[in-house]
Amino acid sequence: KVQPEPITESSLLQRMPVEFKREEALRVAQEMGLSTRKLDRILSEGVEKHTLVRTRSGHYAFASMMKGAKIKGEEEKKEGEEEKEATEE
Repeated sequence: KVQPEPITESSLLQRMPVEFKREEALRVAQEMGLSTRKLDRILSEGVEKHTLVRTRSGHYAFASMMKGAKIKGEEEKKEGEEEKEATEE
């Protein structure tokens, strides 16, 4: 007999859109035979590992897709600091 592969975090997350609600993930998890408790563990571990970002209560997004916005903000901050330094000289 061939044992089915265990359901992993990545197999669940691969089925999710870039931004999703917990209830959407729960629906997918139930289709995959996962318990609510297992889903919540996957979501919290995703946040701890910085794979996921909790955008607000019950809403998640993939961190890799959110970094662009954060990096852009950092670049703007650096440009502002450089301009400030140039005017101080």
